[in-house]
Amino acid sequence: MVDTIKFKIYVEEHTLNSLQLTSDVQKYNQQVLTFFKYSLQLPSWYRSVAIFPDQFHSSYYKSGLDKYPIFVEFSVPKRIFNTNIIPINLSLTKSTVESTVAYIRQYFIDNKLGILPPLHEWILQRIDLCAMWDYKTYDDALSVFNSIVPFGRLVKNTSLYQNGLSRKFYLKQPEFMAHDYHDIAVYEHTHNGDTQLADKYRQQCAGYLRFEEAISGAKIVSRFGTTNFIKLMNYDPDFFNNLINTYILAFFGGKLPMNMTDAEALKILMDKYGYDEGIKLLKYQEMRQSMKQLLAQIPRLSRYRWNKKLKDAGVGFGVNTKIEFPTIKSKYLVIPTNISTCGL
Repeated sequence: MVDTIKFKIYVEEHTLNSLQLTSDVQKYNQQVLTFFKYSLQLPSWYRSVAIFPDQFHSSYYKSGLDKYPIFVEFSVPKRIFNTNIIPINLSLTKSTVESTVAYIRQYFIDNKLGILPPLHEWILQRIDLCAMWDYKTYDDALSVFNSIVPFGRLVKNTSLYQNGLSRKFYLKQPEFMAHDYHDIAVYEHTHNGDTQLADKYRQQCAGYLRFEEAISGAKIVSRFGTTNFIKLMNYDPDFFNNLINTYILAFFGGKLPMNMTDAEALKILMDKYGYDEGIKLLKYQEMRQSMKQLLAQIPRLSRYRWNKKLKDAGVGFGVNTKIEFPTIKSKYLVIPTNISTCGL
């Protein structure tokens, strides 16, 4: 339900200067802390706890309390499982953030970097809400993904974006294999002599389709009414489910596409675009779902134009498919867990 989270905190000048001299990566009580000298936008798959200054203010700006802003950012489920293929519930999210912040504060004390404020003074800057569906096989997940391609910007054939990078659907297994599998396998092989856990995760996420919405900046207050993480975690889970569902609906223009047969889709397309164009669009839709190699041969501009026509006609999903559409109420939804295991 919650993945990446980012905080802003204010620190003394001594702490800021000390961070500039700290080596890039520090391991502390199995928490991996990475210190950066400049502000940056981290990739979604980043695994460490990142700590960095506000480059637009740190060199020349002090708050009214004579303190400097720095940022702390990390993926909450990766603090437990070293991957985010396992969604966690609000209770486990809260306890994981609390323990991570406690580690960070203790590290600063032990290494004479300064004293960080308590968690209730950490200002929430970003929170990524997510939902995941398990369609059991990669091919079935790919079929659903290909069906919703008209609604977003396709990247590397596995990710679909809207609103820049803040809203996306994507296939989970390709990302896991590209970024998490190797690190988990190496760790397990070093400590246990095998890669069973990494292989288990690989198989587990084969049919996963995932949705994410990154909420940041002023949207934090407008959506939640607070930047206080502890208060936010006291909200009812239904609040978050309804919010995620709102973002999913927004992805599809406010209305979920419908499952339909080829005949039903063809009638809609012919009524809107005429016989010849309707036939062409239906064939393209079928190709987009099951003939990936042929699809790659079609010019990008043509694909963009045809995708828009399918979306405008309301047949962007489900032509002759029986796979259930990804919603919060879907039977394929992966239920967040409250079970914690030790991370790396």
